[in-house]
Amino acid sequence: MSKIYLSLFAAIIVAFCMASGCNHDAPKQESDARHGFDAATMEFKPDTLPEGVAPAYVDFRDQNTYISDGFFCIVSIVDNKSIDWVRIWARVAVQDSMGNTLAVNGDSSFVLRSFSDAVPPAGATSLFCAIPLKQISGAPAGCTLQGAGVLLQSPGPILIAPQAGGVRMQRPSAEDSTKIEELAYNMLTSVENPLPDSAFHPRLELLLYGNDKKLYFAQVLNPEDKPSGIYMEREGPLSGGEKREIRYPVLYQFLPQPLKDNLIGRIEVQAYEARMD
Repeated sequence: MSKIYLSLFAAIIVAFCMASGCNHDAPKQESDARHGFDAATMEFKPDTLPEGVAPAYVDFRDQNTYISDGFFCIVSIVDNKSIDWVRIWARVAVQDSMGNTLAVNGDSSFVLRSFSDAVPPAGATSLFCAIPLKQISGAPAGCTLQGAGVLLQSPGPILIAPQAGGVRMQRPSAEDSTKIEELAYNMLTSVENPLPDSAFHPRLELLLYGNDKKLYFAQVLNPEDKPSGIYMEREGPLSGGEKREIRYPVLYQFLPQPLKDNLIGRIEVQAYEARMD
């Protein structure tokens, strides 16, 4: 299995591609611990809320839940409503179709960290997790999300990705030549650093929406991993005032089933600088 797959979807996609006989020996990526999935045990393990957290003033939008290949998946964008730079943790409670709370690993709720290391005031990040159904005490149908806490962060570069588009890779279906099969969505975006300070470790959060306009998947792309298939105008730190074009192929083979069924309607991109602490 080429490094491109795990660098985009990290450890959780190991679960989605098991039936395809994928190789699970790829190196652990930086974002593996950001969604609570342990590829070694194939279990969901919630994050731990650190000591010294402050109240979280956050909102959640484009929240979505669904079941795919034996996993209950949760995805959302998280907006920072405070005047501080923060690292955000959410508290998640899984519910059945009647609104009753279900236990995950025996607990009525769990903590999950959002992706960005430092979200500026009025900024946004995202979160995603996939929980094996066997770890949930009933039939999940939804969830509630609340701010669990934040850690204050020092200000830093504010990265933006103002535009994201793509080109669809299609071919006639092998089963029916009158139908078109979509194999991949070649994403094209740019990341900009409008302020003077350099961003030494730029990261991209990819937000995948279906043609039904629902958000289904969010994950971090780390350009420093140099995943196969990625194109960047330049490597290294993103200098103040610099704009850099990035292209990256998103392969349907390793996406959750709803995106295979609905196909990708659009990809949005959020950018941030990783903090090496």
